[in-house]
Amino acid sequence: MKKKAFAYTLLGINLIGLISIIVIQVLKKDFNILSIGSCSILILFCIFLCIYLKNEKMKFLNIGMVFITLYSFILFNNQTNLINLFSKMPDFTDKSYIEVVKWASKNNITLKELYEYSDLTKENNIIYQSVKSGTDLKDVKKMKVVISSGINPSKEIMIPDMTNYDLEKVLTFIEKNGLSNVKIEYEENETKEDHLIRQSKIGSTRRDEEIVFTFSRGNMELTDEITMVDFTNQTKLRVLAFLTKYEIKNEFTYDYSSSIKKDHVMNQSIKKGTKIKRLEDKITITLSKGSKIKLPDFKKMSLEEITEWSSKHKIKLALNMKYDDAIKEGKVISVSVKENDLISEGDTITVIISKGPLKMLNFDSVSKFEEWAKENNIMYSIEHEFSNDVEAGKIIKFTHKKGDVIKNNDTVSVYVSDGKKTGVPNFVGMSKSEIKSKCNSIGINCTFQYQNSDKKKDVAIRQSIAAGSEVASNTTVSIILSSGTNKASTSKTNTNSGNNNNNNSNNNGNNNQQQTTPTPTPTPEPECEVKQITITRDLNNIFSNTESYNSTVSQLNSYFGAKNVKINIEAVSGEHPGSYVGGIGPRSVVTTCCPNNCKTYTIKIEK
Repeated sequence: MKKKAFAYTLLGINLIGLISIIVIQVLKKDFNILSIGSCSILILFCIFLCIYLKNEKMKFLNIGMVFITLYSFILFNNQTNLINLFSKMPDFTDKSYIEVVKWASKNNITLKELYEYSDLTKENNIIYQSVKSGTDLKDVKKMKVVISSGINPSKEIMIPDMTNYDLEKVLTFIEKNGLSNVKIEYEENETKEDHLIRQSKIGSTRRDEEIVFTFSRGNMELTDEITMVDFTNQTKLRVLAFLTKYEIKNEFTYDYSSSIKKDHVMNQSIKKGTKIKRLEDKITITLSKGSKIKLPDFKKMSLEEITEWSSKHKIKLALNMKYDDAIKEGKVISVSVKENDLISEGDTITVIISKGPLKMLNFDSVSKFEEWAKENNIMYSIEHEFSNDVEAGKIIKFTHKKGDVIKNNDTVSVYVSDGKKTGVPNFVGMSKSEIKSKCNSIGINCTFQYQNSDKKKDVAIRQSIAAGSEVASNTTVSIILSSGTNKASTSKTNTNSGNNNNNNSNNNGNNNQQQTTPTPTPTPEPECEVKQITITRDLNNIFSNTESYNSTVSQLNSYFGAKNVKINIEAVSGEHPGSYVGGIGPRSVVTTCCPNNCKTYTIKIEK
């Protein structure tokens, strides 16, 4: 009997739940997979309960309990979003921005907002979403949405010829098409009163370009006294049309109003029915700035509350998500406007929301780590070390281990291997063949250049990296070889003796003199001095004429070796082997290499 009572109770509760879900979905007009699945499970559960109550067989009650357990899991998962079992990306096109924020918050998806003008999409509604509708939510972590800022004030539109249109028809066209720089004029004319005589522009015109519309006063005679009318809730354009027609002096001011729409008249200094003198008396018109909006303390509000408040007060939100080890996930880190500051409708407020603490991940390449660090605004540095165990260009270690919380002001350092360490020999005095053999044996690259010297040809007289310097394997050293001793040159010079009146004497007095050019004294080798060099645009020649990855690497080693600058070339996967990806380049300032003071610069090349 107790089991039957329990079963009846369960049946009643679940029938109420089933009916409630159906009613809610009908009212919301939102029949999604989760609601349909929940209804199906509840119906099956109720069926098995009914079978149990009729046959009193325990197995039917047990099967029903399995279904109700499954239903409970679905409800729990729907609230926590622990597993996106059935969820698909909705289509938010033309939906309210606040609707997207609520949905994203519920599904733990980071939004990136951009605002654009749109003549087709209502202000604060979604123009575009970066993730297509129907995409599995389990594959979505972030999404960009483009929100409408209303019509584009600078867009070109077509202005028809409205000659002979009445005033109301012209004003309606101006307001409907968002023309923002309109001037109304009146003059006496045979054309019917308040009908357009001419317009300054016809055809393609930007909304913010000045355009003058001239209307006719007809045969109306202006009197010295004008009876004032009520302008309340009218636009500035319509007020100006009246004041211009009757030549009434005016000025406009702005104030806050909770009851009058923005840019509409809320007050006038001369009341309706008052008689004023044309061209003498002046009326002051006060236009509404919208409600006086005092910014609340966003730091005490949830993201959903912030978006609802912003939507209600017609304030644009620029939301940015940022990791923060001190601020709880979902809470506000900072706001671009201070609490209690007054703002107006249409203003944009930037709000930075915490994504909670960021934890260190594992990375197998420096490029992936750099991309991740930049995306999450993490300060980082890349250090180089020699390593006998780790291949050149590979990661040795990070200052933070996997799972460590990266605090707000932390700098994450990655240590990259320069490969095995080797010492640079003293090549000076060695022959070219000896140098090649030595370079091959210790695993460094040697390039050669020639210079005049009194040393024997092909003998080294200078090297780009000083002897004894510790460098990585495959480092390029530029060797300056002697092109040989400069041979003495002789020349004969004719000298004249006697005077010009004695030709024979002059001929006999010709002397052959031999002059010898002295051998230049070799320049002593300068002490190594670290210098700053600005890389010129000629480096682009290497990348613009690339043949292969190895070709580019060889040219770069020669180029920087000649400048005595130490480089580390990092291979990055790509479609164009040998192409430049990142690192130092034209206009970069680098320093030359000396013993105990040799900085390594990284260049990333596609491989």
